[in-house]
Amino acid sequence: MPSPTVFPAELSFFGLGKESSNGTAVAPTRFVPFTKLDPVDDNGLLIDDAMYGSMTSENGAVAGKRSAAIDYEGYFMPDAAGDLLYNILGGYAVAAPVSSVYPHTFTVLNSGDGQPPAHTLTDRQGITATVAARAYAYACLSELTFSGNATGLVTMSGKFASYGSAAAGSAPTNTVTTETVIPAWRSSVTVAGSAAKVREWSYTITRSLTPDPLADGTQNPNSIARGDLTVAGKLTFAAINEQPLVDFLAGTQQAVVITIDNGGATTAVRKLTATMTKAVYDTESMDRTTPIGYPMSFKALANTTDVGASAGRGPISCLLNNAVTTY
Repeated sequence: MPSPTVFPAELSFFGLGKESSNGTAVAPTRFVPFTKLDPVDDNGLLIDDAMYGSMTSENGAVAGKRSAAIDYEGYFMPDAAGDLLYNILGGYAVAAPVSSVYPHTFTVLNSGDGQPPAHTLTDRQGITATVAARAYAYACLSELTFSGNATGLVTMSGKFASYGSAAAGSAPTNTVTTETVIPAWRSSVTVAGSAAKVREWSYTITRSLTPDPLADGTQNPNSIARGDLTVAGKLTFAAINEQPLVDFLAGTQQAVVITIDNGGATTAVRKLTATMTKAVYDTESMDRTTPIGYPMSFKALANTTDVGASAGRGPISCLLNNAVTTY
């Protein structure tokens, strides 16, 4: 009797590759550790519900336009964070390195067609014949979240939309990152330029996506158009005074800066600084668990400061310091 076939989930890995032409699949160039990766294909099934003289309503089916959705969760990785920020924001610049650490700036792209690069997401699960992996071309983030709780690790997560999957062009070889996780107690938050006593924080960059299906003999859409971009977040303050409530009631617009820092020096510096110059609290509550806290939700409003070379307006500017030379 032959041995049963087993595909261990522990041997799974996934990688990202920036596409030179959106929608044309490429091999992965960076592999991203994850705690959750849920790809779901949709074949756009079309049901024949015509009347055939029988007491039935579903008489046949054909595949329609295809698409896929991928939910990703993992711990903050200073190298892969840049790929994700570039994918959702689109504006990018890198300056000269300091002690072999490169400063990468990501902002919303307001020039040209306003479309960020897409990536091919390659999911190695071991099941696909010959190559053991499926590729999801034209992967675009509709949502990217960074979060930290003082007692845990900094996390990042995202939601992708893409073309329907296909077998990868070749079997991927896992190149494990040399970066390490960062505890959230090393992160910091400032509000209006002053250090804030925050137990937990998060911010989410959200992008509207609109697939453009054509009658062109192919199942994938012609494009996945990126539209408007917004940023929202949450800060859970330790209650030392009523300032968060006072700012909420007054509708005060002020800068919120959230920094993830590994505490390294010289060549070991790894840092992500998210600057939201024009933030305003939009909901307020009180957590009466001892000691009392203020969970405050906020919106980052578009302004003319948090922008890059494409100018215009933007709600957030992200400065990432790491050893990657360019994205």
